[in-house]
Amino acid sequence: MQCKKCGAALPNNSYICRGCGAMMSQDQIEFQKQFNKDNNINPVNKIYNQNYNYENHDKQSSIGAILAIISILVILILVVFFIYKYMY
Repeated sequence: MQCKKCGAALPNNSYICRGCGAMMSQDQIEFQKQFNKDNNINPVNKIYNQNYNYENHDKQSSIGAILAIISILVILILVVFFIYKYMY
């Protein structure tokens, strides 16, 4: 299907055009619902799975950031220690 406003291809898991933000017409929405039902596509499950993957990615990013901060702190402590040791 194509957006009636801008002509962009319409997604299977949304009722809003990604190109212009226009809402699909009622007949397009009904066609999409029937298409998804016939092809065993559940947009809600797709969205949930995408969000789940993002949550896992955020946790991994947080752990990486914490490890980077700890590494920087250890390096700074070592630098200060060696500077202090050689100055006195």
